[in-house]
Amino acid sequence: MLLLGETDEEGLPTGTRTLVTAVYPIEQELGRAGELIGALAQPVVAVTPTPLPSATPTLIPFIGLDVQIISVTTSAGQVTTRLRLYNGGNTLLPITPEDVWLALGYVENPPGPRTPAEGLTPFDLLPGQAADMTLVWLWSDEPYASLGIGGYHFALQF
Repeated sequence: MLLLGETDEEGLPTGTRTLVTAVYPIEQELGRAGELIGALAQPVVAVTPTPLPSATPTLIPFIGLDVQIISVTTSAGQVTTRLRLYNGGNTLLPITPEDVWLALGYVENPPGPRTPAEGLTPFDLLPGQAADMTLVWLWSDEPYASLGIGGYHFALQF
């Protein structure tokens, strides 16, 4: 590499030039189009493809589930939620206490802590079947809540 050096009164380069030399692997050389020249000069190696492991489909746990909030009421120390679940899919949906939760808080749409529907007996919702649920939650006058059922998430304000 040759550096231009100083310029004279007219802005032209002077006779003083700095020359820099270096040694580097040719694999790092770039062509005008930005391609690695060294990569083009490398011998072609036959690549034997490695078979990919077989993929196992992951089931979406609540596909076909429809959730409707019928009502949400409050009274001293409790929130009562009435829900309707409907399985519009073609497979049964197991519903457990961990699938239904409420988070109370002082900001809109609180993320947690989540309280599962304790006392809910696990059940299977068959295809085409609906289930009405009434759940009673402890409440300390928090103004906001999040209610989750399966993949559904509802924001509540009291």
